[in-house]
Amino acid sequence: MNNIEFVNKAKNIAENYKTAYVWGAFGFTANAANMQRLIDQYSKNNQYLARARQIYGNGFFFDCVGLIKSILWGFSGNKNATYGGAKYASNGVNDISADQMINICKGVSTDFKNIEVGEVVWLPGHIGIYIGGGKVVEATPAWSGGVQISDISTSGKRTKNGVGTAVWKKHGKLPYLTYEKATEGKIKLETGNDIVWELMNGKYKIEINEVERAVKALDKAKANSEFCSLYWILYKLVNGNG
Repeated sequence: MNNIEFVNKAKNIAENYKTAYVWGAFGFTANAANMQRLIDQYSKNNQYLARARQIYGNGFFFDCVGLIKSILWGFSGNKNATYGGAKYASNGVNDISADQMINICKGVSTDFKNIEVGEVVWLPGHIGIYIGGGKVVEATPAWSGGVQISDISTSGKRTKNGVGTAVWKKHGKLPYLTYEKATEGKIKLETGNDIVWELMNGKYKIEINEVERAVKALDKAKANSEFCSLYWILYKLVNGNG
């Protein structure tokens, strides 16, 4: 699997499946029996029971590193399979923790200005997937309480809709993936934030066609609270003051 395929699978789960965060889960079909099994294993899962019940019969349970492992183990969204189609500890991927996973990554760095699509992002006890455009897919009990897309700044700050104080500490390449350079054709950039992020990180030369494309995307975001700050960033870049 390459990083582009990996990211697209993660985005698909975040955008198209009902999910709930449950400690120790890696794509378990959402039902009472599996939830009880996970509570029996880890009593802390009682705190996630209310959210889990909301998707019984129509979703999947994940924790942070479980999301990553489930994709690597072949998760397919099969509700008739115990782990959604994932095969435990398959494809040369061991059952390891978030902290163990960052330790086996390649090119680990604390500088988030050089992060690449498909790298994992880590803070103690938690891990997510960088999908480009200043976005991360992560399974977390925070916010909506499942697999979701959050924001990451160039300093590593972790937020969603402006809410959050945690900071990602490191990022690195998973040894199980091959890494290709992400292009717009493979991972679609849909928002002004996506474009500005990549302008800031040097992906584009400031040419008129890119400026026009960015302005059009930003224009669609006028109703968004981010619009003014994004437009100002773009203005400074275009005028050589960024």
